[in-house]
Formats: sequence, structure tokens, C-alpha cells
Amino acid sequence: MQTAIKHYPLTTNQSEMFQEWEEDTKMTQFNICGYYLIEGHPLIAKRMRDVFKMIIESHPVFRMRLLHVGEQEVAPLKHYDDPTRLIRQYPDYSQDITMTFQTMSDEQLDSHIKKPLKPFDPFGEPLLRAEFIETPSRQYLCFEFFHLLADGLTYQSFVNDIKAAYAGLDLKPQSLEFFEYAEQQYQWWDTEEYFRLQHFYESKYADGLSFTRLPESHGENYPWGELLQESHVVDKDRIEDYCERHDLSVASVMMAVYGWALSKASGESTVAFLTGYHGRGKGNIDKALYGNYMKEIVIRLNITDTISLQSLTKQMEREMMEGIRHSDYPIDHYLHTHLSDEDYDCTECLFNSSYLDMTTSMGDIKVSAHIKTTGMTSIPLILTIHRFDDKYVLEAQGSGGRYSRRQLRDFLQLYADIIGKEMV
Repeated sequence: MQTAIKHYPLTTNQSEMFQEWEEDTKMTQFNICGYYLIEGHPLIAKRMRDVFKMIIESHPVFRMRLLHVGEQEVAPLKHYDDPTRLIRQYPDYSQDITMTFQTMSDEQLDSHIKKPLKPFDPFGEPLLRAEFIETPSRQYLCFEFFHLLADGLTYQSFVNDIKAAYAGLDLKPQSLEFFEYAEQQYQWWDTEEYFRLQHFYESKYADGLSFTRLPESHGENYPWGELLQESHVVDKDRIEDYCERHDLSVASVMMAVYGWALSKASGESTVAFLTGYHGRGKGNIDKALYGNYMKEIVIRLNITDTISLQSLTKQMEREMMEGIRHSDYPIDHYLHTHLSDEDYDCTECLFNSSYLDMTTSMGDIKVSAHIKTTGMTSIPLILTIHRFDDKYVLEAQGSGGRYSRRQLRDFLQLYADIIGKEMV
């Protein structure tokens, strides 16, 4: 029996997230949540409700919902056995996506913010939650997305649209761009060009590929899946001065340092890890383009005893540019078909200059961001580099049962020591 509604495939990144979520639907590692403290003039609740409604109505992607379909509805691909072929997405216009309003004491707010996040059900509820909270002395906005719905640039665009609409500016509505993009990507997987790029990666990694991991902890014990998180501030002026003097991008340098720190921590001279690419064309980077367009890129670096940070960064940039040029082919497809589960247990480095850097203003209203992290994860190690106006913050996240907090702190210190030694 055919499903009556028009539905679309999952993108590569959505498919990967869905498979992880399906293994443990109580995990909240894919919840993106931020609290925004309103300072100065208070927001008007009714106006904020209208702004939120306007944005939801302007972008069908916010009404995303998943459904299961039958074997007869989606033909198998020729070149890839898609594990989520029968999981489809569509805009469910019947969903009631509203901003809730709460009044509470300051003490209750402090407790509210510390509550564990709730898992999302992508088959049965909206994938975006919004709250307006007011206390006798403070106002907070809270937005929480399921990562399946939104990537970092979407979160940034969403907050920018909130600011613009509240200031009375017009928004540019989108139609079904993201869903149509997912359909086009899926159809491309059945082309000969897909097959050609698969051969490119088979040739590149003919000598084998495995991702670099820190030695697992055998000291401090934490429950499996508990999120361990440590942070470290590094000198923003030193980093940006070094990059300017040597005509290097900050993102490339910071990810090269990550590779170097992985090499020192693991004792391996060749390291491999994942990073993310926003997946939008050059002309679309400043447009809203809501959805999850993210693509993964493999970075493999060779690190010798005599290497310089400049030469390592050039190596990093070549890997990144090559990955972007070939990003139409989902590297996850290669990894699933050519690596064992153990070898596919990846570390990741993300340079974040967008959705976490939210200290901004709405006219004469100052908004300060407080990002809430999830409580449960299956990740091995992720280093996220957050750029703020006056500093860079290194945030290392790992899963209990693999690492200890001390290991994460030691790794961050190792990273900072490389910056101190090499950026002179």
C-alpha cells in the first residue's frame, strides 16, 4: 500500500544520525540547545510569540517528521545499500509548533536550566522546542533543535531571523528547498559519477584507513554513555597574529594542531579524524538555507619529528580542499563498506564560528548565549573550537566508559602547549 503523502529520503548526515539515534532512542547527544539571557529592555512576550510563529510558517523544514514506508515505495540503489532507504521525511503541516511561556522564581529558573534534556521522537513530535521564561529579574529564551532537523548554520540563521523579525524586518520564506535537496542527493547516488568518486577513495586509501583514538581510560571509572566535558581557553590574539603573519586560516591551523595533539597523545605518526563541512555552495553560505546540509570529511595527516606548524597546516588545507571537491560522494558510504566497526570509531574536530557565538543584540536589547550540553553520548572524542569576540574556547567531549575527565584535561593542555610552543 502506497503512502498517501509526498515524502523524501534522508540526507547522508541525517542517515548517520538516525542510525545512532535508533540504537538508543533515549540518547540526547543530537539535541542542540541554547538559553539566551535578555538584558536591558525586556522583550514583549506577545511580540515574541508572533515572531516565532512567523518564522515557523516561513520555513517548511521546521515541520519535518519521519515515517516508515514499504519496500515497494522506494527502489534499492544500484551502487549503495542504503540502511535508511525505508525511513523518509516530509513536512507535516498539522504539527502544532508553538513557543511556551513560563513564569517562575530565579531559584526555579536555575533549577530548570540544569534539568536533563528530553529525547526527541522524530516520528511523533515537532523537532524544535521553544520557551520564553520570565523571573522577577530575568528573561530567557530557550531554543532546542533535534540535530536531524538542523545543522549549526541553520541554528545561526534561525537566531538571526528571530532578531530581524523582532526588529520588524521582512523574512525571505523558503519552500521545500531542503527536502528537494535530499531528493536530488539521493538520485545522484545512482549515477556513474557516484561510482567514479567511490573509486577515487578506494585508490586514496588503498593502503588502509583507521581513525586515531586516545588510549582508553583504565583509571577513573564513569558510567558508559555519560557525557564527559572539559574546556580550556587559549590566547585568541596569539593565534590570529600567527595566522595573519603566515597567511593561514584560523580554522585550518586549529585543526592542524588537533592532529598534532592526537599524534602526541596516541604515539602515532599518521593520524586520521573527521571534520565537518557546511555543505552549502559559496553563493549560499550567507543565506538561511535551513536544514541539515552538513557533510563529513576525512583528514589524514603525516607528522614527523621535524614538521613545522606551517607545513602541517598546508597539509591540512590540502586534505580539506580535496574533501570538499569530492564531497558529493558521501565519505560515510565508503567508511561503512570498507572499514570494520572498530576502525570506524571516529574522533572529530569541529571549528565553530557560528551558532555557539551568540552574544549579540536585538536593537537596544542585549542577548547573551548560554549553550546547554547534552547528558548522554556515544561519541569517542570530539574537540570543538568555539570562537568568541575575545577568546577561543577548546571544548573536549568524550563518552564515559572510554575516557576519563583527566584524559580530556591532559589532551586540552597538550593542545594548548603546542600553540604556546609553535606560535612564536
